[in-house]
Amino acid sequence: MEQVTKTNLPIVGRIQHGMQQIVNQRKRVTELGYFIATTKNNNMNFMLNRFNEKYPKQTSLNIQFFDEEPLSIRKARYNQGGAVCYCMAGTSKGKQKVSNKWQDIECSSDCQYCIKQKGASKPACNYEGTLKFLLPEISKDRIWIMKITGQQSISNLEEYINFQKYLGNSLKGTYTIFLNQIEQTNSEGKKFNNFVIDIVKAEDFNSNYQKNTNNSIVSTESQKTVDNPIQNQAEIVKTTKKETNSQTKNTTKKSTKVNTDNVVPITENEKVDSQAEQSQTTNEQNKQKTETYKEHCFLYDTEYKTFKKAGKDTEYLIAKVTDINDKTTDVIVKPEFRAEMEKCDIGTELIIELEKFKDNIISKHIEFVNIMPKKVAA
Repeated sequence: MEQVTKTNLPIVGRIQHGMQQIVNQRKRVTELGYFIATTKNNNMNFMLNRFNEKYPKQTSLNIQFFDEEPLSIRKARYNQGGAVCYCMAGTSKGKQKVSNKWQDIECSSDCQYCIKQKGASKPACNYEGTLKFLLPEISKDRIWIMKITGQQSISNLEEYINFQKYLGNSLKGTYTIFLNQIEQTNSEGKKFNNFVIDIVKAEDFNSNYQKNTNNSIVSTESQKTVDNPIQNQAEIVKTTKKETNSQTKNTTKKSTKVNTDNVVPITENEKVDSQAEQSQTTNEQNKQKTETYKEHCFLYDTEYKTFKKAGKDTEYLIAKVTDINDKTTDVIVKPEFRAEMEKCDIGTELIIELEKFKDNIISKHIEFVNIMPKKVAA
């Protein structure tokens, strides 16, 4: 039997995208919009220098998971002296600090600290995540951790990791975590633009980045090619105008007669043929805009988006699905499938007949192969 030895992890420091500052004698975290690093002690500052050289104000990092449990989540409550109560996700057995000693406590959802009090923006006890990983481009034998308090960021990481486990994939490997700025609404209805963390496999992120870079280069070169003839044409027109004006001044005005001998009239048959060709071209363009195909996939998230329909705002359910090759797609769910889709949780197996129209992908038909029902609290 394999022997497993527990040991302290060689943690070198933390990665974060915010900085704690004191505002009006209160500690507040200021969002930076890019990743920064801090080390545990000055002896590791050479690691910090490597990080700053490799990732100056970067919004994405290449990381490596070295075990199957890279993310731990707990509910925790703090005061000025630090954590005073916590409970790991998935259990009701917690710890509470009383007279500087940790004591066992039963954690429940009706705890006063888990309920938002009047005048407060959130409860005193909240979920927080800790992600541990390597930065192979900095060091391959030192661990970095990231404390995550944003609920959307925690959900993004947890859902991705759980889905990989559901598919039977090992989590050991190289990934890219990146910051994504989205609009969020708090419990009071106020809207904010916040940075949230998301994750993909490193090879997918890098290939997509390379593709976007190549497209940008092609677009730039095409613009140069188009600009040059336009500029040259403008110069030719300008020169021609000067020559024409010069000739007009040196000649007397003469009456001109339009020569219609070489004008060929367009017959009715030719008009009909021209209209038929134009109609055929329009039909071919419409066919190119609409493409239908089937996809065998799994559900990993849902959200709601508002689209204009007949001039009115209409809310649609968006199903985020992934196929066996980890290709992700956002699908607009037709109203007749919405109620059934809203009952489905992550991992639901689907066969969807998709219709691609312009920039959107719409579900023509959905077959619910294996439904993973959402857990409803009692």
